[in-house]
Amino acid sequence: MSYYPYLYYSRSYNGKIIRIDVDDQDPGKEYAIPPDNPFISDIDAFPEIYAYGFVQPWRCSVDPGDPVDGYGEGREFCGDVGVADFVEEVNLVEKGGNYGYPLFEGTVCIADNQTCDEARSDVIFPIITYPYGRGVAVVGGYVYHGCLHPNLKGKYIFSDYTG
Repeated sequence: MSYYPYLYYSRSYNGKIIRIDVDDQDPGKEYAIPPDNPFISDIDAFPEIYAYGFVQPWRCSVDPGDPVDGYGEGREFCGDVGVADFVEEVNLVEKGGNYGYPLFEGTVCIADNQTCDEARSDVIFPIITYPYGRGVAVVGGYVYHGCLHPNLKGKYIFSDYTG
């Protein structure tokens, strides 16, 4: 494996989803780090990191779940604004997940093909992508659990800033 995945979750907060507990405090901090964070024991990564490999994650939303049956509770959706002429994307964030950047933007390989091929099995690809040009910047949204539009129930509704 030559693509060095540790670079994507190393000691930087850039392009990461962090998870902290604001109701508690660790010594010397104004928050606590949840003990089940995926990189809490990794000396090469900040323990606050929950997921990595994003370009510019924007407006993440945690699904409160269906009020009747709880379906979807805790799912985290996050828009990720693309770079230059590549894609906008929405991700379903998973604990410890590698979302591919800087090798991939969405499902598009933006590195050399051999490196992308080596990394592909470690990457969680977005649930929604669309090319830059159909919009400007994906803006996060919310999961609909209302009754007025049953066909939208449990669906993630988001928009794009089109300037």
